[in-house]
Amino acid sequence: MRKIFLTSGVILCMACPAFATTDITYNSQSDTYSAEGYDNPTCVADITGQTENNSDAEFDAIWSAITYQISYAGGTASNNGHSHNVTATTMGNQNATFDASVTMTSNTYAVTGYSFNNWSCTGNKVTNGVAASSTDTYSDGATINPYNYASNLACTATWTPDTYNVVYNKGAGAGSNYTHTNGATYDGAYSIPSSGDAGTGVSGASTPQPGYTFIGWTTDSSPVVTRSSGTAPVNTGTVANAWTGTSQWTETSAKTVYAAYLANQYTLTYAGGDSHNDGTGTPAAGSTTATVVTYGSSATVATNGFTLNGYGFSGWSCENTTGTPSGTFTYNNGQTVNPWDVAGNLLCTAQWTAGTTAVAYSCGTGNDISGTEPTSDTATFDSSYQFAANTGSCAKTGHTFAGWSCPGINGTQAAESSITWALTGASVTCTAVYNANTINLTWYNDTAANNGTAINVAGTDAASCTYGDTIDLPENNPEKTGYTFQGWTVRSAQQNP
Repeated sequence: MRKIFLTSGVILCMACPAFATTDITYNSQSDTYSAEGYDNPTCVADITGQTENNSDAEFDAIWSAITYQISYAGGTASNNGHSHNVTATTMGNQNATFDASVTMTSNTYAVTGYSFNNWSCTGNKVTNGVAASSTDTYSDGATINPYNYASNLACTATWTPDTYNVVYNKGAGAGSNYTHTNGATYDGAYSIPSSGDAGTGVSGASTPQPGYTFIGWTTDSSPVVTRSSGTAPVNTGTVANAWTGTSQWTETSAKTVYAAYLANQYTLTYAGGDSHNDGTGTPAAGSTTATVVTYGSSATVATNGFTLNGYGFSGWSCENTTGTPSGTFTYNNGQTVNPWDVAGNLLCTAQWTAGTTAVAYSCGTGNDISGTEPTSDTATFDSSYQFAANTGSCAKTGHTFAGWSCPGINGTQAAESSITWALTGASVTCTAVYNANTINLTWYNDTAANNGTAINVAGTDAASCTYGDTIDLPENNPEKTGYTFQGWTVRSAQQNP
C-alpha cells in the first residue's frame, strides 16, 4: 500500500491505482482528514475502495468560503482644531462571506454639527490572488460585491462639518437683505464678508439710508445703539450685543444678524445776509448761535439774532454743505421741523424784506385851511418814493401851497418829487406846507377919485409885505399945497396889483 501525504488540506496520493470517488474532508480544528467516516484514510482501500493496485487516483479540492467580520467605529469629527466623538450607541459587527455580496449596515452614529461622509475601511484586499492591506471608502449602506478581503474589515466613519446660512438683515431703507449662503461651517472660524464679495455690501462700509451711520451688526432684532459722548455733533457709537463673527461656529441652524444704525447729527450755522439778499447789499449786524439737529427727530431752527436797519427778517435760506439732498431749504424764524429730514450740514442765511411805512397826507388845520387830502399810500425802505401831488387842492388863505413836511425827513418835499425812503416807522403823516404870499405895496399922493399918482417912498419895507405880517409905513410923507397930511387909507384889495 502506498502512503498518502496530506499538506494544507490537499491530499497527494502517490501511485494510487484508480480515480478517487470519495470526498476527503479536512477538519481544521483537529488538523485531520477523513473519508466516509474514517480518520486518517489510507491509499487505495480506504479512499478509493479499490483492492488492486492497478490505477492512479485523482482528487478535486473542496473549498468552503471563510466568513469574516465587518466592524464599525464612529471615529472622530474635527474641524479647525476642534474634535468631537460620536454620540450614538456602538454599532455591532457584521458578517461578510468572502467572494459573496454584502450590503453594509447603515450608519447610526451621529455628531452634533457634522454630517456622515463615508466609511474608511481597512483590510487585506485580494487582487489577482494576492492579499495586501488596503484602505477603501464606502458610502452609507453601500454594497460590496464581491467581498474580496481575506480578513476582517475595520470601517471608521468620516465626518463633514455642516454648513449654515448667515442672513444679514439691513433694516428699512438700507437695501434688500443679504444671505451669505453656506457661509459658516460648524467649528470653523467665520468672518463677516467684505464689501468686495459679490453682491454683499455687508461689511463696515455697508451703505445705510441717508441720515444714518452704520455702526455694526448685532444679534438683537431691535438694535440698541448708544451714541459716543462728546460735544455734538457726534456720529459714532456702539451697539448692544455686537456681532463681528466668531472663531468657532457652534450654531446648528441658520443665523440672522441685524444692522445697527445711528441717526446722524448735523450742524446748522447762521449768517446775517444783506439787504439785497444776494451779497451786494448792506450787511446785517449781530450773530446767531449754531444749532445741532438729529436726523429723524424733532429739531428747531434758531431764532434770528441778526438786525438790519429798515428791514424785517423774513426767514432762513439754508444751503446743504454736506450730504444729501443738495439744494436750498427755507425755514421760518424758530421753526420746529418734525422729523428733521435733511441729511447734511446747513449754512442758513438770513433773508430780509424791506420795511414799509404807511404815508398819509394832511392839508393842515385852521379856519383858513381848505381842500381835500391826497389818498394815503405806502413807502418801502431803501426804495424810491414819490410824494403825492396836491390833488385835493389843499390851500391856506393868503398862502401858496409849497409841498409836504414829513416827520423824520428834513425839509419840505415838493409835490411829486422823489427821494430814497429812509424812514422805518410803521406810519407817517405828511402835512401840507404853505408859504405866505408877498403883497406889493403902492403908495399914492391922493385917492383915485382925485387922480392920485404913485409916489416914491423911502425904505424897501414899505414897498411890500408878507401876508399876515405888519406893514411898514413909508418914511417920507407926501405933500399937498393947502393940505395937512393925515395918514393913509387902503384902496380895495381888488385894486392891489
